[in-house]
Amino acid sequence: MVGSKSFISTLVGIAIDQGRISNVNQKVFDYFPEYANLNNAQKSAIEIKHLLTMTAGLQWDESAPSDDPGNDETAFEKSSDRLGYILGKEVVSKPGDRFVYNSGCPVLEAAIIKKSTGEDADIFAEKNFFAPLNITNYYWRKNADGHITAVGPILLRPRDMAKLGQLFLDSGKWKGKQIVSANWVTDASATFIGNENNATGYGYHWWTAKYTIKNNLIRIFRAQGSGGQYIFVVPGLNAVVVFTSGNYPPLNQDAPLSMMTNVILPAMF
Repeated sequence: MVGSKSFISTLVGIAIDQGRISNVNQKVFDYFPEYANLNNAQKSAIEIKHLLTMTAGLQWDESAPSDDPGNDETAFEKSSDRLGYILGKEVVSKPGDRFVYNSGCPVLEAAIIKKSTGEDADIFAEKNFFAPLNITNYYWRKNADGHITAVGPILLRPRDMAKLGQLFLDSGKWKGKQIVSANWVTDASATFIGNENNATGYGYHWWTAKYTIKNNLIRIFRAQGSGGQYIFVVPGLNAVVVFTSGNYPPLNQDAPLSMMTNVILPAMF
């Protein structure tokens, strides 16, 4: 099981490669004319890349406990109009300026995939992502409306989680076939916001970090999900490492990250 955000962002990259989406600079509200009444001068500046980097600038707070109605993730999951809930939020910072963890971003990305390809994100993924990688045993949680949540996890076997990491390690290729462009892999795993030196860098739904291990500077990027699910990609060591765990709060969800940096990486030298 792993969080779906890195998978959703990869689908955006595939859709761009196919010309279904022009580029990450497309304006988000261009895809949602039915919500034009929620748009304004500030919101019209929000681009797809701001969703991917969680810098959309919208008011959002997931810090409260999940059963607290003040938690925006909880509130929008219960909303009868999830897209309207997200798009209706006010802009509190200039898009691109500030990182705020916002689980509504991949929901909008999945909706943009639907709008641009004519297929729900899970169907688009099956044809263009999972089938080429021979990922056949998975479960993507859906809402009552039949669409994937794009927030919750995808249930996958660890070996299939590792395939996403291997795909990115190999510059978007799987067994010689280009699944997503090398340019997308480079951009998605770059640091657009945050600080790699304290492991809080962020790309297109990939976290980035730098560590000094036995006098060697090592850069990694990782996908992570609730409970301590991780996919680590270490280009400098040609390595992919996957963790699955059940460390849901109040347990330490970061335990695999500590094990990776303090035990596994040093053992690779």
